[in-house]
Amino acid sequence: MCTQAYIAFADDEDHTLNDKANGSFLNHIMEDDRLPQEILGTKNIYQPGSYMGCTCGFAFGSYLKQEDDHAQRLRSAKALHHFLTENSTSITGILTLYNYHHTTREEFPKLNFPLEDLISDAFEFEDDVLYTLPPLGE
Repeated sequence: MCTQAYIAFADDEDHTLNDKANGSFLNHIMEDDRLPQEILGTKNIYQPGSYMGCTCGFAFGSYLKQEDDHAQRLRSAKALHHFLTENSTSITGILTLYNYHHTTREEFPKLNFPLEDLISDAFEFEDDVLYTLPPLGE
């Protein structure tokens, strides 16, 4: 099973990431996808996808370097990094769901999203956390 990631925006704008060269994209979540809406407190929520069609393709690191798709994983992660950096002032949170143990905002561990890890040596979404983006430059 994949870790589901949800990116929430403070504005009502449409946000797009359709980087076919790197296989990265965003999908607006469905109206009936209530749990992310309740936790993130907005309906303007998108799910990022990698070249694999899910968040799995954003994970990379030394443990995956032997995989045939390591270079594609890096390209997908860099495309997501660029998107998050460009939209950081509009993003109010990034939620990940895997085990679905938590049902309220208060129950989720709160972490700063490791934005620079997307362009470093390794990255993987933590399961079942609520990330915030720290101000750029921190």
